[in-house]
Amino acid sequence: LEGDATAVLRDSRVDLCSAATGGGAAVDASRLEMHNSSMTSNRASENGGGISIAGGGMGSVWLVDSLIEDAVALKEGGGVFVEGGVLLLERSQILRCATHYDGGGMAVLAGGAAELRESTVVECAVHEIRGKGSALFVNFGASVVLRRTRIERCDSAMYGTVYVGGRLTLASSAIAHCVARDIGGSGSD
Repeated sequence: LEGDATAVLRDSRVDLCSAATGGGAAVDASRLEMHNSSMTSNRASENGGGISIAGGGMGSVWLVDSLIEDAVALKEGGGVFVEGGVLLLERSQILRCATHYDGGGMAVLAGGAAELRESTVVECAVHEIRGKGSALFVNFGASVVLRRTRIERCDSAMYGTVYVGGRLTLASSAIAHCVARDIGGSGSD
């Protein structure tokens, strides 16, 4: 999606797709809404295995009662990659997503913002030894808010479940049963 475009998915699926950026969907200065929909087994050779959001703060994605599952990016943001855009997840899930570098579940870079409400990030992973944030990577100049959200059973070779260089706010949320094999494991009940 580019420019002023808007796409709305209701009770729909986007499966087994691939692209350089945004395996399931690339949102650049446009808007994507997903309601009771899913993206499964999508791949990106660069960023955003499930969804990539860009556009200098103008790109936005809103997921309600939706699922991103088994997405893989070779660089950043296995499930979702946000750079200069906005992501809102409500009662949604990011499951079993992975990347080789930063943000197995989600990577939010400078100028990007994300809020997860009553959502879960489960069994996400970072595979490379220097990759950061198996569930969540929040870079400098980025902001993420978790409200009544749960991160669990994520796995990182080194730099932990959640890597924060920007701003992260947790409200009534939990990080549990996650593993980092070297620096910065996080989460317990």
